[in-house]
Amino acid sequence: MGQTLRDVFESRLSEFEEEYGFHEPDEAIRALAVTGELLDLVFGGAEAPLAMTAMRRLIAHGVGREWDWAKLALDEVDINWRDTWAVIDGWEASSTPPFLDELHDLNAFGYYGIQPIWAFATSERRHLPEAKHLLVRLAAVQDMPSWVESVCQKIDLLERLAPRTADGNTTLREILVTRNLARARIKFDQGKPVTIHELALLSAVTPKRIQNAIYAKTDEAPVVDKNGFISPDSCEAWLTTRDYRASIWKHVASLYPLDPEWGESIEFEATEPERLIEDFVFVPVANDGTMFVPSLRRAGKGQVGGYTVGAKGSEQVVAGYDAGLDLLRKMETPRWRRPNVESGKWGIVSAQTWKRVRRAELQGL
Repeated sequence: MGQTLRDVFESRLSEFEEEYGFHEPDEAIRALAVTGELLDLVFGGAEAPLAMTAMRRLIAHGVGREWDWAKLALDEVDINWRDTWAVIDGWEASSTPPFLDELHDLNAFGYYGIQPIWAFATSERRHLPEAKHLLVRLAAVQDMPSWVESVCQKIDLLERLAPRTADGNTTLREILVTRNLARARIKFDQGKPVTIHELALLSAVTPKRIQNAIYAKTDEAPVVDKNGFISPDSCEAWLTTRDYRASIWKHVASLYPLDPEWGESIEFEATEPERLIEDFVFVPVANDGTMFVPSLRRAGKGQVGGYTVGAKGSEQVVAGYDAGLDLLRKMETPRWRRPNVESGKWGIVSAQTWKRVRRAELQGL
């Protein structure tokens, strides 16, 4: 076997960890300086230095620990708080709140097409009570489109709230680039057309370079339609000649729940665009219009959970969605359990037809 899916992930994760500069967490924490500016504007006295001195202790405190106000009396008031917050380190100075983790992971997705939290599935700590929040993060990124958009919407809000420079721009350069790149990647992965600026982000070049290639009609130049969009197929030639790493989240999502050996037995063909691999699947549809979708996985009571397929009396429980779909394809009459829309009770339904669905869309159903 050649390079496996796990090999690709670990290689990219290693590269990401070596190159990542933690700029997004720094920008997010430094944006809190707007608190001091507002206090200084309203009060114009010692309130801003006092508040920003307390803020440093607050962001370092962490969640779930008892707060001791008396410790604030030990801190010397930071008169030069503006200088302090201009260079404050997001990771070192804070308790690394969830949003900073999301910014970190969004960067890995945007630039490398991976999720660092996938590595937690191989950790010996995954069953410890204190690791529950990491399991939540691991589960959230199975539906990558929804996760990406949820983090990007938080950045949208941060952009509206963040302080501005004299020329009206925010101080969130790296965060906004990462947001725009992540949105461009997820659009491309879902087979949606992108703009010249989005393709420029994906291929790490300037929009002007793409425009020049289009004007010169080079072999790899993308084709722009009358509305200014470029189809995914037209992007392929351009991206394959650049240092673009195709996303692997669709492969990994199909393996959920991830076990410690995930991806080790799946060969990855690096030359094949991941966007097109298993892009569409046929899923069974019951007479009430409900489909067999990934969200139908049930957690087991004292046993391994999974998808329940088959007729009553001969049902089978399989851990993976694709394995369940494969069994349904082989049945003369495909049957599976799903919750009743009104009562919520799980009952067996039979397939009346099959529907061709984009795999990325399944993750949100």
